[in-house]
Amino acid sequence: MPLLQFHNPEQTTHRYHFPHYVYYIECPDDDTVRVALEPVLTTHGDGTGKMFWWDPSYPNHDRTRQVVAIGRKGDVVMFREAGDGGRIYRMEPLTLELYDAKVKPTLITPQDFESMEELEAAYREDCNWW
Repeated sequence: MPLLQFHNPEQTTHRYHFPHYVYYIECPDDDTVRVALEPVLTTHGDGTGKMFWWDPSYPNHDRTRQVVAIGRKGDVVMFREAGDGGRIYRMEPLTLELYDAKVKPTLITPQDFESMEELEAAYREDCNWW
């Protein structure tokens, strides 16, 4: 999937709230990411943008990446971080299968869930401080 530049001088700032509450996020060059809650993309007409999300396992809980390109195919979103090396992140809605295979093994106190509603409720309860 090619990454698309979003430079458009005629466009003003836009905020895009992703349709799912919880996403699995990965990057080959950043092993600190796993879960993105309520991701938001802000783009500007000058070709700059920011991807923001809550991360329940990160010390400060919020993550921000400067973004220079973004692409989407169905529910899968990829974005390139600004700067030298421009790490590429991949986001997709978290499923029970993804949780069990890729998130659960990395947790100190993993939980079992019977449904996505139960999983999302646990993340909401765990992160209700914001």
